[in-house]
Amino acid sequence: MKCRLRYYIILIYICIYNISNAETVYTVSPSKITVETPVTITFLLATNIKTIDSVSFNVTDGITISEYTIVPQKDGLFFTVKLKPTQAGKHYLKNVVLKSGSILHTFDIGAAFIVEGVITINGIWNGPKKVYQYEPFILELTVPINLNENVYKELANKINKYCEAMYIDSNKYLVIARSSCMLPDFQLKITDENTNGAVQFLIKTEPFTIVTIDIPPGTDWVTKDNTMHYTVHTKKSIYSSNEPVVFDLEIHATGIPVSSQTKSIHIVGTNEYKEHLEIPLRTQYSIVQNTLLSMQEGSGTVILTGIGRYTIVTDPIVVFNLKTGKQQLISGKEIAISVEEDIQESADLQNLLTKEQRLLCEIMNTDNSECIKELTRLKSEQYGWWSRSYAARIAFALVIQDKAYASYQIMEAQKHGIPILLQVTYPTIYQSLFFTMPAPQYFLVLLCICGITLLLVIKLQKQRNRKSIFFTIVLISSISILAVLLGLAIYERIPHYGITDATPVYKVPDRTATTIAMCSTGSIVKILSASHAWNYIEFEGKQGWVPAAALVYRVK
Repeated sequence: MKCRLRYYIILIYICIYNISNAETVYTVSPSKITVETPVTITFLLATNIKTIDSVSFNVTDGITISEYTIVPQKDGLFFTVKLKPTQAGKHYLKNVVLKSGSILHTFDIGAAFIVEGVITINGIWNGPKKVYQYEPFILELTVPINLNENVYKELANKINKYCEAMYIDSNKYLVIARSSCMLPDFQLKITDENTNGAVQFLIKTEPFTIVTIDIPPGTDWVTKDNTMHYTVHTKKSIYSSNEPVVFDLEIHATGIPVSSQTKSIHIVGTNEYKEHLEIPLRTQYSIVQNTLLSMQEGSGTVILTGIGRYTIVTDPIVVFNLKTGKQQLISGKEIAISVEEDIQESADLQNLLTKEQRLLCEIMNTDNSECIKELTRLKSEQYGWWSRSYAARIAFALVIQDKAYASYQIMEAQKHGIPILLQVTYPTIYQSLFFTMPAPQYFLVLLCICGITLLLVIKLQKQRNRKSIFFTIVLISSISILAVLLGLAIYERIPHYGITDATPVYKVPDRTATTIAMCSTGSIVKILSASHAWNYIEFEGKQGWVPAAALVYRVK
């Protein structure tokens, strides 16, 4: 057993020794080689092997050994090997193996030569076979060699004849199939730069069929997810009359538009102005991390001469979501602008700002011109100018963004008989919780009618006939109804109302007690009872306590 082990160790040592000390000198002829042209390679092996049982050569594919000769030399063995190439390209005679008895001797040769001609390389397309219409997907070309980037770009041009394709990088394309199509087998001839034009490669792709699934009719956009950004905006919200109003429309999404080349814009004014515009859209694509991002942009201009408020509304968008496979309606976007008179032509509005408001403007570091703008807007809305002092206070409150003060002034204006226009103009501030009955002067008229009616009843009673009795009953019924209405009006006027800061409503008058509601700044509450430190209020149908300091304004 020990003898055999020594024998194997000596054999491995001899093989390693022969390989490590092999020296090769080779020549290749002829200098120009084409397919089917025999190639002769000569080389000298520095070895002292005397007996050779067999010889084998290791060559690249596409090469066959036609014949070889061995001539013993003083320094080793001289080989002459004839090879016949069957395909173009760069080929090698890698090594030669000599068998002497039971020992194999391997000698690295590394002889290289280039055969001119055309090498056909088959490429395979990798991508989904079935997709939705307009669904972006990655199409990848697999080839056994590294191709120049220009080759892939040229293939992108060819693909674009059959479907929409964008070259990403390396061997990848982002494809948008608008309908079912088939990519045929493309053939491109390229030259190997390392061989000075001796070798040409024929890149041949296999056919690829793309089957598209129809998307629902009426679809405007196809998106990959829900990240759609749909906006319309103007540079400012207040314009002077005859000033061009420029508005921009933008749509961003991880998807593509189907057929929307225009978008409808509707403009409606409080002065009964109506207009319908078609905005042409520009579509741009960008690729981020193999994801297609699309953007549509469009601009429009309109000149609004009438003073008033205008609303710009866009049509809704029907979106097909690839992730859910369902349609989704995205509402049209809406913006509001105001067209006002030139402030220079409204200098008389300065007189509406009382000394109190001007002083407050200085304290709040607010320019008087902002209040003038707000008053101009109120004037364009045909505000009741017989109540100018309230208009100035409301304008000031809106400018300094004091919602509570604005609410208080609106309540005061309503109490003094300002028309219901306030409820329409300021729906977010005005609350119908208070003063639901007509103003007191209307009830004075009602009392006068009741007095006259009573005099008529007394007069009818003196006549004492059937007709007079009937009229008496009618009059008494009318008086009863009027009395009930008057009583309700008086009842509505009795409770106090207040406007609060942001404060919790407590179950009992204690700041550590349970909170039953939360009043935001500007909330209007009914005061059921009041003390120096606490007020018992009703808010949103709940009764509770708030600190007296939390009530900013009080009104009857």
